[in-house]
Amino acid sequence: MEQELLLSKDEILSMDDIPVERVVVPEWKNRAVMICGLTAAAKNSYQSSLIEINGKSRKVKLENSTAKLLQKCIVDAARQPLFSETEILRLGTKSAAVLERLAKIASRLSGMDEEENEQLLKNSEAAKSNDLPTVSL
Repeated sequence: MEQELLLSKDEILSMDDIPVERVVVPEWKNRAVMICGLTAAAKNSYQSSLIEINGKSRKVKLENSTAKLLQKCIVDAARQPLFSETEILRLGTKSAAVLERLAKIASRLSGMDEEENEQLLKNSEAAKSNDLPTVSL
């Protein structure tokens, strides 16, 4: 039986494993944008930004969550974000349908599956009803 070759720490850290996808947006004159998946650290930061902690209670804040995600994931050719954090509100003024479509791609590229997103939504629904759910991400 052949022995498996295991990756070294340096090999793992040097891998380019963040996916990027070019997406044509018909509503934006059929021009394309680049969507880049999040690093694990950026994904955790994004998810943390959606949780408001007040003492022992936690609630999910969905305000501008789509624009927050896309601010991190819409990139230029050098994989640098096109939008700064101060432009999240402006980005959020674009078509909900377009941003949602791009956010689904960003979520997929970032390893955020539908079940994880549904859990966030479910917990936010509970937050609206004055229940204060504990969110585990």
